[in-house]
Amino acid sequence: MTKVRMGLAGTLGSLMAGSVGAYFGLRENEDIDPVTSVLNLNSSRTSGRGRCMVRTTSSTTLGQDKEYGEFLKQSGDAKASIATACLRKFPEINKEYEDVTVEVINDSYGKYIVSQVKITGSYIGSSSRG
Repeated sequence: MTKVRMGLAGTLGSLMAGSVGAYFGLRENEDIDPVTSVLNLNSSRTSGRGRCMVRTTSSTTLGQDKEYGEFLKQSGDAKASIATACLRKFPEINKEYEDVTVEVINDSYGKYIVSQVKITGSYIGSSSRG
């Protein structure tokens, strides 16, 4: 009888953990492509926040923020490093007020290197936090 209770408790705990992950738009399965996950997160938002943004900089310019999907169409994300950086930071944001902004540097070879990941658009006094 104890094993049955423990089995039921384990199943219930697993279902609750999955529900919490689904609520935050996350998946446990690592086989899911990070690029697809970020595109799904951005397209499912009805408010203007809770998205993954990309800010491109170079040695001479500071770029403007773009939604990840727009950046992907123009520049690509060959190794999904930008999408992965965004997904790692995403659980920390308040999706109603904040975005994840991945700042990337365009190197001289045309590749993009993640320089930092910030939470931006906060309703709390400051405009960004790391």
